[in-house]
Amino acid sequence: KIDVLYGTIGNRLESLYLQWFTGAEADESALSRAKMVEIGMNIFRKKPWIGFGHNAFKLGSGYETYSHNNYVELLCSLGILGAALYYIPMIGFTLKAFRMWRNGVPGAIFPLAILLIQFITDFGQVSYYGFHNNIFLGVAVGYLYLLKDNLKKGLYDDVIIQKGTRRKNSRKKTG
Repeated sequence: KIDVLYGTIGNRLESLYLQWFTGAEADESALSRAKMVEIGMNIFRKKPWIGFGHNAFKLGSGYETYSHNNYVELLCSLGILGAALYYIPMIGFTLKAFRMWRNGVPGAIFPLAILLIQFITDFGQVSYYGFHNNIFLGVAVGYLYLLKDNLKKGLYDDVIIQKGTRRKNSRKKTG
């Protein structure tokens, strides 16, 4: 355990995991977050397509704070349309990273891990307006484009696994 990381994120994720998958009794923080999700979903249902605008949860929940859940925050503030605009590109980048990783592209696990971690941590934080989260997402997406460019240049031809066989280098060597 790394005490700083466990104290800020690890214990929350552990509590959520235990509550969801084992039925264990949740701590006070998890219970409060579950109530916030319930209230947020009630707000969302009143105006599901376009939401109520920025800070809708804070203004309409009685908590006077954000929802501690990016999915709920987006649905309350921007509705289904706004949440889709935010998450559809992330889903596309995640699928692209997964395909690259599955096909053996060196380094593809890096953006895949960042994107998957973002999807998981969004259950316990609001990230869509967070500077650091968007920097990480930008790095992941930029790295995907770098990998894609390197693929086009044939830099990985000798290491990429395509449909169970190693792809031979298609570039002709000139002497």
